[in-house]
Amino acid sequence: MLEEVNHKLFTLCEEAVTDIFHPLLETLRAEYDKTPKAEWPAKEDAIISGTLARLGNAEKFAVASYVIEHREDVSDDAVNPLPDEEELKELFRFLWHSAIEAK
Repeated sequence: MLEEVNHKLFTLCEEAVTDIFHPLLETLRAEYDKTPKAEWPAKEDAIISGTLARLGNAEKFAVASYVIEHREDVSDDAVNPLPDEEELKELFRFLWHSAIEAK
């Protein structure tokens, strides 16, 4: 949708999400190595939730736009409500797990 409307706007949105994600990724990596595996899911959720809570409106807009852009149903008839917090967390979990696998 954004990409279809304006590729430069989509690129700016993607870069904004990347800028938000990199500090989160470093925090997750540092904590992952020192957290027992059994405690990791709760710790991961707390770190991601804390990051989302600290985002400003412009950052929330960029992340929400990115999520909407990457939803499965992007037809003209699709209703694209703002993503809820769980959907935003899922984006960051996906990016984090992708980074771990690429390691």
